[in-house]
Amino acid sequence: MQLDESGLNFSEISLLMQAEVAIEERRASSQSEPDASAVRAPYKILLNGYCGSGNIGADIRTGEIIRQLLVLFPSDQVRIFYTCSQPLDYEPFSLIDVEEREMGANEFLSDYDGVIIVEGSVFKSNFSNVMAISFISALALAAAEGKLSVAYGAEAGKMSAEVSDFAKVNSSESLVIARSQQSFDIVSRELGYRAVLGADTAWTYQPSSPELGGRLLKQAGWDGQAKVVCIAPINPFCWPAKPDFKKYAELKESGKHRESHCRSVFFYNDSKKAKARYEEYLTSIARAISRYGETSTIFPVLIGMESLDRKACLDLKKELGVDVPMFVSSEYSADEVVSLLRAGSMVISSRYHALVTSMPANVPGIGITIDERITNLMCDRGCPELVVDVSSPSLSDELFALMQKVSNRDIEPLEELDSFMARQLSRISDMGRALCGEVSSKLPYVDVPDKDSDMKTFLPELSSGVRSFLGYTE
Repeated sequence: MQLDESGLNFSEISLLMQAEVAIEERRASSQSEPDASAVRAPYKILLNGYCGSGNIGADIRTGEIIRQLLVLFPSDQVRIFYTCSQPLDYEPFSLIDVEEREMGANEFLSDYDGVIIVEGSVFKSNFSNVMAISFISALALAAAEGKLSVAYGAEAGKMSAEVSDFAKVNSSESLVIARSQQSFDIVSRELGYRAVLGADTAWTYQPSSPELGGRLLKQAGWDGQAKVVCIAPINPFCWPAKPDFKKYAELKESGKHRESHCRSVFFYNDSKKAKARYEEYLTSIARAISRYGETSTIFPVLIGMESLDRKACLDLKKELGVDVPMFVSSEYSADEVVSLLRAGSMVISSRYHALVTSMPANVPGIGITIDERITNLMCDRGCPELVVDVSSPSLSDELFALMQKVSNRDIEPLEELDSFMARQLSRISDMGRALCGEVSSKLPYVDVPDKDSDMKTFLPELSSGVRSFLGYTE
C-alpha cells in the first residue's frame, strides 16, 4: 500500500517544529551543565514504546526486551522504567518500574540517563507521523544531552518527506539496531544513523503451555481433524491516524466522528475510498477462504492481535457467512493467542507478529501486507513469494493460490527452520552485545558482560523449545 503523499497537516507540522525547538534547547543547555550522570546511582533507563493498548505483538517484543535487559545489567546499577497510559497485565512488566504516563510524551525524558525505543515501527509514517516524530524526538533529546540513545529492533520504511528530513538532521549520536536488512540499509545509508543489524525480539518468546491452543480450539468446536486456518485481519486503510482538532471539537459537542476516533485528538481515515477498499479487502479474504474450504476440510479461526482488530474480525466473520470462532487480545492473553496460532495448520495475517510468533512451531504463514514489514520478514525467511499486497486487484485469487501451494507443499516455506531460527537468536544476541557496548560508553559505571563472551550470555533465559534451535537443551 502506498503512503499518502499529501504530507503533514498543520498539527503535525506544529508538533515537528516544537520538537525541533526542544531539541535545540536541550543541546544548548547540556553544553553549559556539568555531567551529572557519573554520580547518579543507579542509572535510570526509560523504555519508550507502544504498549498498554492491547497489542499482543508490541507487548511480547517489549516483554522479551525487558527479560534480556534484566540479564545484561545488574539491578543495583540500572533501573529500567516503562511508561504507558494504562496498567499492563503482562508478567515481564511486573519485573520493572512502570509509570503511568501518556504514551509519546517526551517532556519528562530529562529524568532519565538514557532512552531505548522499543517500538518496531519507528522510522515509518504508515501509521502515524506523530508517532514517528515522537520516537525520533526521544532519540534526539537523549542524544542532545549525551545520554544513552538507542532504537532497539526498529523497522524503517516509507516516511513523509518532512519526517525523513527530521530524522536525518537528528541522526548523530543515536544508535539504531534494525530488525531487518532492508531497515538497516535505510537507517544507515539514507538517514545516516549508526546502525547494527538485529532482529525482532519476539523470536525468544515461548508460550507456557503448547497444549493450550489445542484445548481452546476444541472448546470452540474443532474436531481435532480439520485443518485449522488462523486468519488475523486488520483494517489496512484506516491509517495513518492524524490529529484533527475540528473533529475532536465536534466529537465533544455532538458525538460526531465517534466511529473514526482513535484516541485523544487523533482520528482514523474514514473516507469513502478507505471504506470501499476495506470492504474489498474483507470480501477478497472471505472468497479465498471459502474456495479453499471447498477443496479441504477446514476450521477457520479469526485472531485479533490487537483490541482494535475486533471490528475487522467481526466484519470478516459476517463476510464469511458462518459462525467462526474469534479470539481477540482484549479477551485472551498473549500466551493463549500464540499457543492457538501454533496449533494451526496455516496462518493468514496482516499482522506481523502473528506470523513471527507462529513460525517457530513450523506453521506456514501467508502475509497480506500493508507495508514493508511482512515483506522484509518473508524475504529474511527465504520465501518472499508468500506475500500478497493488500491493494492487489487480484487479492482473492492470489491468496487462494498461495493457500493451495502451501497446503500441497508446492512451496517449501519451512525448509531449514532450525538454521533460520538460530540466525534470529544470534542476531538478538548481537543486539545485546551492541547495547552493552553503547551502555559502557554512556554509563561507564555499569558492569556489562565482556564483549567476547558466549552468545548465550547476551540472550534472555530461553525455554527448552527455543534452546533447541541453538542445538542445546540443557
